[in-house]
Amino acid sequence: MKIMKRCIIDFLYSIKNKLLMIYCKCRGIKCIIGKKATICKYVRFILRKKGTINIGLSSTLCRSSKIVIDGGELLIGNNTCIGENCIFNCFETIIIGDNVVTADNINFITNTHNYKDISKPINEQGGEARPIIVGDGSWIGINSTILDGTVIGKNCVVGAHSLVKGSFPDYCVIAGAPAKIIKRYNEQNKLWIREIKGDSSNYNCEL
Repeated sequence: MKIMKRCIIDFLYSIKNKLLMIYCKCRGIKCIIGKKATICKYVRFILRKKGTINIGLSSTLCRSSKIVIDGGELLIGNNTCIGENCIFNCFETIIIGDNVVTADNINFITNTHNYKDISKPINEQGGEARPIIVGDGSWIGINSTILDGTVIGKNCVVGAHSLVKGSFPDYCVIAGAPAKIIKRYNEQNKLWIREIKGDSSNYNCEL
């Protein structure tokens, strides 16, 4: 009975995914959704300009997330789970690797507003966009925001409520606003080592 129920659910999701791909194609968006990928209820797709959506095998987008394609790309790897109420502002490319897990309420923001010309309102100064990359096997804690130009390495942990901007290496724990490395994995002794307070020599935080 359970196997039959699972088969029916998988079939219904496959139909839903095919309809989404057709809709995206009609709007000029290249859309590929892998087998056994799940897009839950109330996920919104706002398609403004041409771009790409690629959701990998067995990945899940949980309910009430919002994806804005405005000339950029959303590339989600295999076996990745995106929590509820997440926002992807794709003015540039967002790459989420394989086996990534995010909690709820995560914001991925590729664009920023210009503000330096004080003779103009900020909403008349345009903006800039840079890609975001999250490495394979990483975990992003609840209510975090990942800003434009951020690169997070493999198997990293982002603490809850973090504001992340900059480049961070593989195998580290980052947290805070602005986010900084608080632990990193030492491959020589196979231990996670807490960072010395005030030591910022080995990462590039841009906030």
